[in-house]
Amino acid sequence: MTASPFGILGCGLAACAVLLSSCSSPSTAAAQVGAGGSAGATGGTPANPGGAPVVGGSGGAAGPVEGVAGAAGNGGSGGTAGAVGLPGDWFDPAWKQRRKITVSDPLLTEELQQFQLPVRLDAQNFDYASAQAAGEDLRFVTPDGVVLKHEIEKWDPVGGSLVWLMLPKLGATPLELWLYSGNSVAPAVTEADRRAVWPAPYSAVWHLAGDVADSSPSAYGAKNVGGTFTEAKFGQGMNLSRPSKQYVIISPNTPIPIISGADGSTFSAWVHPVNVDGGPSDGTDQADNGSIVFTVGGHTTGNHNSYSDYNVSYEGRMISHIDPADQGSYRRVRSNPGAIQMNEWTWVTYVIDLPANEVRFYKNGQAVGPFTEGAFNDSKYASQASLQVVIGTEEDLTKHFWDGGLDELRIEKGMRSAAWIAAQYRAMTTAGYVTVSAK
Repeated sequence: MTASPFGILGCGLAACAVLLSSCSSPSTAAAQVGAGGSAGATGGTPANPGGAPVVGGSGGAAGPVEGVAGAAGNGGSGGTAGAVGLPGDWFDPAWKQRRKITVSDPLLTEELQQFQLPVRLDAQNFDYASAQAAGEDLRFVTPDGVVLKHEIEKWDPVGGSLVWLMLPKLGATPLELWLYSGNSVAPAVTEADRRAVWPAPYSAVWHLAGDVADSSPSAYGAKNVGGTFTEAKFGQGMNLSRPSKQYVIISPNTPIPIISGADGSTFSAWVHPVNVDGGPSDGTDQADNGSIVFTVGGHTTGNHNSYSDYNVSYEGRMISHIDPADQGSYRRVRSNPGAIQMNEWTWVTYVIDLPANEVRFYKNGQAVGPFTEGAFNDSKYASQASLQVVIGTEEDLTKHFWDGGLDELRIEKGMRSAAWIAAQYRAMTTAGYVTVSAK
């Protein structure tokens, strides 16, 4: 016999055989009635409401309602309380609590695969007392029992928590999931499962939530040169100072194939520029450079050119310089001026499509392009690894420093669709996109 996870709460001696046949499942079941006898005093009280009554006591009658003890028969002892009932779709009885999560994006125009979803938890929508101290027992489960990959970026029972969830697919029809907690011995998810939230085409993901760790399977190391961490647009982020020449080097002194061999790239980030390099206040008018958010250097050191960079100019233009073959010549592509405002958080996305000879710019999920100005010098990035990858300045660490806030930087091998880019922005900013409820 497989025992109920909640145990057999009590059995009178004459009824044990009946109980052994009826106590093997926590699911709702019909009451089992003792043999003979008139009702006596009321038996024990239920441990938890909602269970089907399981009667103990010699000759005891079944409890009149679910979860109420059976009455005693002549000469019998009082019946015990009914076992707790769990819905048939419960993931695992070792987890004692669950909440329903609903994801709704009626604006979607295509089904998205392996979509990253932010889930915010707070004292109003989650019972922190039911979970382990750092949320190690959290499990996100589909109605058919599939456990989804998740990454906890921030766990704070007082100020609220942020969890990233990877959905296998998302369409315009609302999607329902379950969030389970309440298992005091459940192990935390493995590092491999946490990184699996960000599968290819992601090449690197930086939340900048108090460190410069890469959350993707690449697990690139990084060196922070002076940057500070503070509350940003989406959780904690980083602040870099241009006067202090602050930046972050990814895997310093180690060539990395961050976009090598790809036919394009997608870069996204929350940016909050304060003072952009190259403006009139500098006594210059370098409208074609500006400040660098992120740059992927080439595989040679004889020129200043990157495989690609992702910049903002003092005119509010989004700019990229692209040299996929690393031949010492590059093509510059710019958006219209005014796309980015100073002292304002903006979600920017740059899609470099090498075969199409095109760069597509997006502000807050909406296109501010495309722009085509001539041809690139190759239809793929060079296969050689990049010698230097930097957040906040160019690859030789000499100029075009970023001044302001950054958050949630992502670089991908390949080109995301307009529908994906818009949905990512909505998921981070739209009230009701994700709801967490008690049932």
